Amino acid sequence: MKTIYIMRHAKAEDKSATGMDFDRTLTEKGISNAEKMGKRLAQREVLPNLIITSPARRALQTAQIIGKIIKYSGKIIQNETIYNSTVPALIDIIRNTGEGIQSLMLVGHNPSLTDLVNYFCPSASDSHRIKNLPKAGIAGIEISEDGWKNIMHRCGQLLFFDYPKKK
Repeated sequence: MKTIYIMRHAKAEDKSATGMDFDRTLTEKGISNAEKMGKRLAQREVLPNLIITSPARRALQTAQIIGKIIKYSGKIIQNETIYNSTVPALIDIIRNTGEGIQSLMLVGHNPSLTDLVNYFCPSASDSHRIKNLPKAGIAGIEISEDGWKNIMHRCGQLLFFDYPKKK
């Protein structure tokens, strides 16, 4: 069994100093929410073998904050494909993960991350689907396949879905 943690970046400024979306940084609220989610992940004893993030500033900052709080000692890999991605592109990233990795965290952006969660864990009714992975939200999913290369539609079971405003 493999486990994947799918996390959306925390709240970012509306505009960056450069005017580029890619350069937007976390707001104070975003930093606080990332820290809150890191603490919740630490309470769950979540410690992925690998973190892969979008290199967009807000996603990288989120990944770094989470990594520090959960005491992740590995390298945070930046993958440009995650920025403005699609589900098939994210699936390719996951399938190319080394088989020695048992748990993986992806940090990135919507709408592709919400779609990815629902790709793995579709429900019988729309009322049980995750409609939106909120900023700093994270879904933990257990993958029923033994290898990353074998992942497919509906091969996951939602372990948890958490976000800053959840009680």
